[in-house]
Amino acid sequence: MVVNVLGTEYEIIFEDFGRDNRDGYCSVIDKKIHIDTQITNEDRKRIVLRHEIMHAFFFESGLENYFYDEQLISFIALQFDKIEKVFKEIKIDQDKIDLDQCRVCCTEDEKPCDSCIHNPLNRKEK
Repeated sequence: MVVNVLGTEYEIIFEDFGRDNRDGYCSVIDKKIHIDTQITNEDRKRIVLRHEIMHAFFFESGLENYFYDEQLISFIALQFDKIEKVFKEIKIDQDKIDLDQCRVCCTEDEKPCDSCIHNPLNRKEK
């Protein structure tokens, strides 16, 4: 299985980790997400997969420092459904947001910061 993470394809590999203590890991070097087949609980497997995909998203968006933040990664992986539900309830449709007109952290007179989504260098084409 392959997933597209901000324009970069990551292969998802399910394999037996043997005695390895991890449930999964994301390798940004070879663009592969590894999930242990010894996880028998499907809900747990889904959360681990989401967790590892979030690592890839942080790396591919240029936020490498957050790639290593296990608490933040786990929070998003676990709470994403609730966050998405709120966005849908208030009808926020990301595809219809004009990032050039949206000034959440930048003003008209300021240049977008290096990590800002408004900075054209941080946007990957679909």
